[in-house]
Amino acid sequence: MKIQLAYKMTGENREEVIEMLKEIKSILEEKSNEVYVPELNPDRPKTKKELYLDTLRKLDSADVLLAIIKSDDKSEGMLMEIGYAMGKDKKVVTAIWDCVKQTHLRELANQVIEFNNIDNLYKKLKEVDI
Repeated sequence: MKIQLAYKMTGENREEVIEMLKEIKSILEEKSNEVYVPELNPDRPKTKKELYLDTLRKLDSADVLLAIIKSDDKSEGMLMEIGYAMGKDKKVVTAIWDCVKQTHLRELANQVIEFNNIDNLYKKLKEVDI
């Protein structure tokens, strides 16, 4: 299965997010998935607009969009990716920190994974079928 990750970068600790994304990618690949993470792509475009358009082009060939939601702070880019995926009839899976309250994505997603810390997220991703 081809899985693309969506996540919030703006205002986040870049090193922590990169570490989390690498671990998630590894977990999903161990389950024989092909995983695309825009932030880990060494050839990714440099401008925000080019990066966003490239991300959507890659999403066209994905089966699933996995959105990682760690706070109530909204990520415009991630919300646009989710809307695009839904419009293309892609499966949308949200992994949501259980303290996040202000989101309708629980109701809109095809599958929801609730977690209470990053290690718990990794554990659940190892156990669940996406």
